Amino acid sequence: MKKSRKAPLLCTTVFPGAGYFILAKPWHGGMALLVTLLSLIIIMKDAMFKADIISKEILAGDMSFDPILITQKLMAGPSLYGPNFIQYLSLFLFSTWLVTVLDCYRLGKKFDNEANKS
Repeated sequence: MKKSRKAPLLCTTVFPGAGYFILAKPWHGGMALLVTLLSLIIIMKDAMFKADIISKEILAGDMSFDPILITQKLMAGPSLYGPNFIQYLSLFLFSTWLVTVLDCYRLGKKFDNEANKS
């Protein structure tokens, strides 16, 4: 399989930036991995914070176990980082993924063209 196809495929299926490692760009792959992991940790920390608040209210009997009510509480409830931060972080995470896929395709094409010339 050509590297111009394998690298973006790894970026989409394994983690953003995985394709850099087969293109001999470990620094780029490591940075993409770091950005992805930090973003996911922040998102999960906020999700656990919200889940803890809602579960305590359900166990105390202050809130019923209604999925619609829980969803509304998740959207409007308190957040560790502010109301729109997680949305922006999710957008940033998606854009990081998209940029790594496109860049790995570009670098893979370049690598394939150099291999064909030799």
